[in-house]
Amino acid sequence: MAEESGPEKYAPSNRRAPEKGSDAERIAFLRQQQSQANPANPSAAQELNAAVRRVATTSLEEIDRVIRALEGVRDMIRNEGERVSLRSPVTPA
Repeated sequence: MAEESGPEKYAPSNRRAPEKGSDAERIAFLRQQQSQANPANPSAAQELNAAVRRVATTSLEEIDRVIRALEGVRDMIRNEGERVSLRSPVTPA
């Protein structure tokens, strides 16, 4: 891993973004930072809001991609089931 530079290197550990973790952990960290932000500096709060929106948007887009892929698999399985049931004669037991 490359060595950190800039404010990340010198910030107290409780003020650093998590290096690894889920999007939910990163969002929670950003929200905590926002709640602690100086209200006299609205641009910092706006930047933090933008960062939270970017993380959330990326997560939602990934969820949408997974849903579309699963729907495709479901359709393929349904079609294969119909194809197999049409070819196989049902024999009475």
